[in-house]
Amino acid sequence: MFLNIFIKNGLYIPVLFMFHYLYYKNLFLSSIICLKLYPANYFFWFNDKYKYNNIPTCLNWIKQFIRFTDSGHIINFIYYFNLKIFPIGFNIHFLITSGYWIGRLFFSMKDCDPLQEPIIIKKVEYFFCYCNHSLPLLLLFLYEIYK
Repeated sequence: MFLNIFIKNGLYIPVLFMFHYLYYKNLFLSSIICLKLYPANYFFWFNDKYKYNNIPTCLNWIKQFIRFTDSGHIINFIYYFNLKIFPIGFNIHFLITSGYWIGRLFFSMKDCDPLQEPIIIKKVEYFFCYCNHSLPLLLLFLYEIYK
């Protein structure tokens, strides 16, 4: 049971982050991989719990690739290999971060589709959600200042 909770909640991801960072010594790369790994893990285990109109349940796993937040994951990987697109990456992450936090803080909006499954540790889900909506912008900004 513990292993089931450990894997389904992505509690192994910080351990992978640590090993990846120690091996490659690249905070940005380690962070972007682990930040994308959480939604991939989440939708792998829980995609069948979502019910949408006109969409077969077997396609719910695709959601992790079509949300605006997930365009940030794509731009992170493109930026890692091509530093010239920093302005595009920064703008996308600025929109993701500001849109998310303005909605949360000023309009008291919640995530539109949180699951109420007993196996999900909500604090872990919120932690990764906040990191996915804040950390990439901070990393891009600090990485450029460092360079």
